[in-house]
Amino acid sequence: MSRQEEFKELLISNFSVDEDTIQEEEREVFYVTDYKDQAFIVFVYDEPNSTIYFQGNDEIIKIENINEDNLFKVENKKKTVFVPIDGKKGLLQDGSSKCDFIIFDDTTICFVEIKLNAISEAQRAINKNRKKALDQIINTVYAFDTQLNKDYKGLKLEGHVCTPKIYPRQNAAWESLAVEFLEEYGIPVYESNVKIFTT
Repeated sequence: MSRQEEFKELLISNFSVDEDTIQEEEREVFYVTDYKDQAFIVFVYDEPNSTIYFQGNDEIIKIENINEDNLFKVENKKKTVFVPIDGKKGLLQDGSSKCDFIIFDDTTICFVEIKLNAISEAQRAINKNRKKALDQIINTVYAFDTQLNKDYKGLKLEGHVCTPKIYPRQNAAWESLAVEFLEEYGIPVYESNVKIFTT
């Protein structure tokens, strides 16, 4: 059994989770959207018509006037596993502030928080939004540490903060937050709207 399968089984045995909450994805490129405080895998991205379709909690949802800037993109060479954390069908429904979803392959678990609805370009607002996202990621890691007794089946942990394109990338403010997070928690974090699994 692969480390990915072992970790998936660990999640199922340690959390009260519906079978359809944990989703396997084999497409080489796919997208995730945040809708009404829950993350969903997009099953159709009609780029020419700026439209996405995804399976909501009770029905198929169609959203128009959307583009890649409003989505989290995943590129992978092998199967990945997607697990929503927040929302009606999320893994952790305790009402506390957690990240939106995790996604993992056989080497890495990514804790992802989507903050694409932010509109302010003021540096203070940007920093506040980034810090809140990092808090949500570490709160989720702590919940997993407790529930799983820090057993991640040898998978590496990393965090991704998905922010609007208006945010400056790789600037000193973000770099400072990322270094501080790594030093305090031992987990690398990235500000990116794309996760590329390379194995």
